[in-house]
Amino acid sequence: MLATLGQGFWRGAILPLLLLTFLVCLFPLASDYVLFHPDERHYVDAGLEMLDSGDYLSPRRADGGLRLKKPVIPYWFVTAGFHAVGVSVLGSRIVFLLAGAALIALSWWTAWIAFESRKAALFAAVAAMCHPALLISAPRSIPDICLALSILISTAGFVGILKQQRVSLGWLLLAYGGGALAVLSKGLPAAAFVGYASLFVLIRTPQLVRRNWAAFLTAGIMCAAVSASWFVLMAQMHQEELVQQFTRDQVGHGRFARSHWQTLIQFPMCLGMLAVTLSPWLIPAARGLRSRSRQFRSILRQPHVQLLLGWSLLFCVLASFINHVTMRYLLPVVPALAIVCGGLLSRCDSRIIRTSLRWVLLCALPCLAVGAALAVLGASGRSPVLITGVLAACAVPVLWRLSSRFSSTGQGVATSVVWHAAVLLGTLGISPFVLPDFGDRVIARLHEVNADPAQPVVLIGDPAHATRIRLSSRNETKVIRFKHPEEAAVAEPQILVLEEGALPISELATHRLAEVPCGFHPLSTNEVVTAAVEGKLARLLDEHRRHYVLAVPKDEIARTAHSDSQVEGDEIVR
Repeated sequence: MLATLGQGFWRGAILPLLLLTFLVCLFPLASDYVLFHPDERHYVDAGLEMLDSGDYLSPRRADGGLRLKKPVIPYWFVTAGFHAVGVSVLGSRIVFLLAGAALIALSWWTAWIAFESRKAALFAAVAAMCHPALLISAPRSIPDICLALSILISTAGFVGILKQQRVSLGWLLLAYGGGALAVLSKGLPAAAFVGYASLFVLIRTPQLVRRNWAAFLTAGIMCAAVSASWFVLMAQMHQEELVQQFTRDQVGHGRFARSHWQTLIQFPMCLGMLAVTLSPWLIPAARGLRSRSRQFRSILRQPHVQLLLGWSLLFCVLASFINHVTMRYLLPVVPALAIVCGGLLSRCDSRIIRTSLRWVLLCALPCLAVGAALAVLGASGRSPVLITGVLAACAVPVLWRLSSRFSSTGQGVATSVVWHAAVLLGTLGISPFVLPDFGDRVIARLHEVNADPAQPVVLIGDPAHATRIRLSSRNETKVIRFKHPEEAAVAEPQILVLEEGALPISELATHRLAEVPCGFHPLSTNEVVTAAVEGKLARLLDEHRRHYVLAVPKDEIARTAHSDSQVEGDEIVR
């Protein structure tokens, strides 16, 4: 009786365990700018402007200009996070991270609908959870996760219709409501999916469509109306800006591949990246295909499986036409392929899955050891890295031996947990070398020189750095950015943050100066590894830091009271 209850508890707890692992292990990446994507500034700036203005329909840049290149949902994600946890790095990213967890849960549910198998649902969730595209996108405020989640909602609706061969209000709402959300997340890629899925259902199940043509037509019209709603509003308010910006971003000349050769190369590259990143789940499925080929062929003949595979192929074709392809661009098809992998693995012999995933786990354990070594190095600043590495290497055979006791589904869960633990430990190891963030450093320096952080700051440099200063000051500091020094009115005393060497020191005679570390100059892998082994990595990184210069008017310092300033004369304080 107790064994039965324990087994039932484990089955019920496995999805929450996966989601908790995902959120906990990626939380450090989401809560600080350990890794920062340059595109995040567009959505963060727009979210801050929405908070200031109360206009939640028209996304704007930091300078107040319209930014209509992307639809509105990613900006709402940022603003919702600010309202939930405050203006901060975590606030700008928390909703995207939660959307990543929702994508895993929805992959589980859609696979359950498609194959009516707990095993298929588990492996679909694990395959989606471990995919690099999700790990890259979820902890950052970029729209890829919005698009992927919305397309998966729509996918669930179409899979339900094809699997059950009936049309219900719930399936139609998911299919076309998710499609509308996807269009409002990133535009034309989502419209391609809705159009493809609708056409597939029409061709594959014509009798079903004929019997329910009015329901499909109504749902399609409602989807088009919701999808177009924001665009219609923007056309009424900012017609010329919308046409120029959105059209240029979606179908502008610079958006497409430069030659036919690039297109021909990028298509197999997309397929190859997907095959390699899903190989832990495809390899046991391929091995199982030898012994159960009839069962596998029956799966591939199912309409909902063909829908998922066809969408994946179509998306790779479309992606091959854009100017460049990165891993995160493939995220919209990752859940679809993860669901297919889950269905194939559900028909595999458990022994084949266990054997294959033990080797995957063996590959993951050294990554976990490296992450542990980085975490120790980051926490201590010295080099017990070798000791940690030796201990971790000794632990690998032990864990390898223990893994033989896991069931096939237990192997999948163990693999995903180990990969995420490696990400967590790696993040904790890197954090001491990149944090505090540049924006935090600037605000701290302003306090050190007794300047008022609420005073406007002129930044001469990377626009993303202006965004980071605004976030660190909780949007209290207004940052005016100029690309080149000559664009700024530097004759008037004002608080400046500029790249080192951008202006001669003689032009800043009326200012007091302080250095602000900001990232690192290029380093070779050999230098980094040698320094880490010798326990000198912290010193090497410190020697190769890039710096900005914070220049505060002497009048400003005098006005803000304390005479015990930490900056002496006109020398740069390090």
